Amino acid sequence: MRVLLTANVAFGLAVPVMNSFVGAYLLRKSHDVALVVNYYLAFCIGIPPGIALAGFLLRRVAITRLCGAGMLLSGVTAATLISLDRVSPTQVFLFGLFMGLATGIYWANRNFLALTVTHDINRNFYYGLESFFSTLAAVVVPLGAGWFIEAVAATSNGAQADRAYVALAVFVLIAAIVGAIIIGRGSFSNPPIARFVYFRHCFIWRQMLGFAMLRGTVQVFVTNAPAMLVMQVAGLREGALGTALSVGGIVTAVLLYVVGRLATPEHRTHVWSAAVFMLVLGGLLNAALFQPWGVWLLLLCLVVANPLLDMSYNPILMQTIETVARIENRNPFTYLLSQECGLLVGRLIGCVAFLLTIHYFSREAALRYALLFVALFQAISIPLVARMTAGNAKESLGST
Repeated sequence: MRVLLTANVAFGLAVPVMNSFVGAYLLRKSHDVALVVNYYLAFCIGIPPGIALAGFLLRRVAITRLCGAGMLLSGVTAATLISLDRVSPTQVFLFGLFMGLATGIYWANRNFLALTVTHDINRNFYYGLESFFSTLAAVVVPLGAGWFIEAVAATSNGAQADRAYVALAVFVLIAAIVGAIIIGRGSFSNPPIARFVYFRHCFIWRQMLGFAMLRGTVQVFVTNAPAMLVMQVAGLREGALGTALSVGGIVTAVLLYVVGRLATPEHRTHVWSAAVFMLVLGGLLNAALFQPWGVWLLLLCLVVANPLLDMSYNPILMQTIETVARIENRNPFTYLLSQECGLLVGRLIGCVAFLLTIHYFSREAALRYALLFVALFQAISIPLVARMTAGNAKESLGST
């Protein structure tokens, strides 16, 4: 567990740059929020093929090498994109697609390793600890990156900002290389990979797919909203974006560790409900105010909500995979790919809803109301999570 956690923490230093500052770079270059969503749409489309490719490669390549390769490919893709002098919609879509493939390879192996090195009783602690370190990275990295870009740009009236992004690209590469080296030193066995593409599943897994779809609808906004709102609504630059993300991270870092340490499997519904409440609250504040103060309050809600969503979603996913794999007698990798397809459907719904709002109404309407819509949509998931948590617990007791 320690090797996997350390590797993920090292690579996690690059994640805030890839999640927020790639979008900030695209906005600086184009001033077009639709281009950012275009990138994320391609990214989402690329993930399931990346997971499927990882499944086929696991028959011949060590899982640690594949996981490291996913880190490296993600780092190289992000670094190359933010080093370009000019960007076009076609370029952005292709880079997003390749980033999705790389991420699919990484996440498939990372999730399988997490499934094998943890058990249901310690998963809240594992994901709480992982979220704690990722939140710390989300405090330090955005603050340093944002004000580094601002400082470099200030010396030349913005003309040298591209050089700062090149330096960030080097940082991303170094973090990816370190993470790949650490995971490469671990001794993990490859899972037995037989057939892993199935289209018929039991009712428990169909519930999980519905849950994944609901989770996916909000991810496009949680990932891209900070950069779009700070730079388009608040009219500020990367320094303010980094500060906003860092302040929110400070508020939640200790909270996440405590929740991960104390929460039990029975608390997952409560954790998920709290996250959905924060999403709705943030969406309401942004829609009602739609000014810099509303942006700051929304970002604070998002920084609290997103790790709480992960802390409840990931253990439920792992427990459901164990339960359904036992019922259907199939390879767990089957369900990693399947749930990613559920997430993809939700992400596509979120992206298309955002783009259609821009097309038929305005950019301002999309930035103001789209998050509130998908946050309210998430409320449907609360009774579903309660039912799944109770059903998984029952199945686990029945198998003992």
